[in-house]
Amino acid sequence: MTSAAKDSANLRDRIVDEATRLFAKQGFAGTSVRELVEASNCTKPALYYYFDSKDALFLEIIETHSGAIENLMRLAIDGEGSLRQRIHGMADAFVAYAQANPDAMKLMIRIEGAPDDSCANFDFEANEESHMAIMTEIFARGATDGELRDGLDPTDCALALAGALHFQFSEAVMKSDWDRARYHRLIDLLFEGIAP
Repeated sequence: MTSAAKDSANLRDRIVDEATRLFAKQGFAGTSVRELVEASNCTKPALYYYFDSKDALFLEIIETHSGAIENLMRLAIDGEGSLRQRIHGMADAFVAYAQANPDAMKLMIRIEGAPDDSCANFDFEANEESHMAIMTEIFARGATDGELRDGLDPTDCALALAGALHFQFSEAVMKSDWDRARYHRLIDLLFEGIAP
């Protein structure tokens, strides 16, 4: 890679990183192009060279991280081990991804809570439905393999797990306080139940 190409890639990455940080902190509507340019230490034409608009920049950030999260979930479907082991692995992978991308995760949680503070081109509802379909598929495969009690609905199992983990992930992302053992206890609680 030439020096010019490397500088160009670095600038693009810097724009994405600074935009992610600002969008996570201030929201889409609360972040101006001027602030993006200043934080990225570039010119407005340079920003528009890489991204057609603020919407395009925001959309790329969201699609990149949403796609990465979906990929982590899909790897859990096809992973090795029991249903429980694969779900534990998925939780570990998600925590590692969130720790490596804290601003992106803060942004995802922010717009999930206030989807009207995002660009119009991202369908968050369809994204959530896709993630729930993957979770349901994980449990459906577990049911097929005899790893669920007879009569359990895979969608109900997916909703129970997603609800428990999502709340904990959201808290951890916002506080940067990761207790991996808690995720494993929540998963085990789902599998073992709370009745004596």
